[in-house]
Amino acid sequence: MSHPRNDESGKRWLAAARLVINDMNAASVPGGESKIIRKVTLDELNPASMRRPLMFALVALLLPTMSLAETIPGQHPQEFDGIVTLSVHIKYLLFIPDAYRDSEPKRWPLIMYLHGGSRRGDDIEKLREPGFGLTALVEKDKCFPFIVLSPQCPEGEYWADTEALIALLDEVENKYRVDPARVYLTGHSMGGFGTWYLAYKHPEWFAAIAPMSAPFTVTAWAAKLKDMPI
Repeated sequence: MSHPRNDESGKRWLAAARLVINDMNAASVPGGESKIIRKVTLDELNPASMRRPLMFALVALLLPTMSLAETIPGQHPQEFDGIVTLSVHIKYLLFIPDAYRDSEPKRWPLIMYLHGGSRRGDDIEKLREPGFGLTALVEKDKCFPFIVLSPQCPEGEYWADTEALIALLDEVENKYRVDPARVYLTGHSMGGFGTWYLAYKHPEWFAAIAPMSAPFTVTAWAAKLKDMPI
């Protein structure tokens, strides 16, 4: 095998190796002093076997030093940009009116209903119980003229995961004959708060909202909701 001094890649490697050797021979130690660890020469290196291991080892050696050199004591403003991918699992009830099957190609209005705090958990049948909102109503009225989408909030949560709710809504809109210009949002108690919050985060998805008995609202949301029919 030819020595790297005899080709162009070898010349580039030798230049990098000289820089590396200088760093190896004068490593930084605590206190800011320079200390000779061990004199290294080019003749000690076997180019074929040492090239990659040497460079990886030295990168690993030098990175902590570089990081420490850039660390400035004190409290400073920082920013982070990243992409977060989440796995979503939502239980929900979906009501389809009796007339849906006979109305093709008619598109239907949809109501997204957010329940109150007592219906949280993983037992979706809780949402059917009499006296608990829109889900109980459509159990009795099979001709209710809307598609009704009723997700269940997990135990300990409070309708804060707006991205998951919008992903669910998007899935239902694509799967069924939903009129995207007639998508409405409602909820009571904790669901009333969720209605305000989801509409604030994604006002472009809803034609109107009907929050009921929300424990509180946030006035800072008003700017994004000022044109929303409520």
